[in-house]
Amino acid sequence: MLLLDKEYLVAGDILIMDSARIHGADATWDLVFGLLNTKGVQLIYLPKYSPEFNPVELFWRYLKTKIRNLPRTEDFLQIQNHVMDITSSVPIDTIFTWYIEAITKWQY
Repeated sequence: MLLLDKEYLVAGDILIMDSARIHGADATWDLVFGLLNTKGVQLIYLPKYSPEFNPVELFWRYLKTKIRNLPRTEDFLQIQNHVMDITSSVPIDTIFTWYIEAITKWQY
């Protein structure tokens, strides 16, 4: 598992995964849990249908709001450029706020 080999995850870290079906297969669960457990990494699954706990979902909401406020266009390249511009200009404080918002809603 690359995250462990490169030490992106180390003992004491917590890996939070959503409840996507790919993350829940028994074979996947056994393999991932075993690898993480041997490295001292705690694995937590988010409850089903809990986008409020996932900061990336807050980003998607932000992006969709920004896109909807732009003049309507059918030009795919223009839409792609808007998405890239919006994505690259998200203030770091906003990203931090998404994490704080997700963490404060989380109760384990």
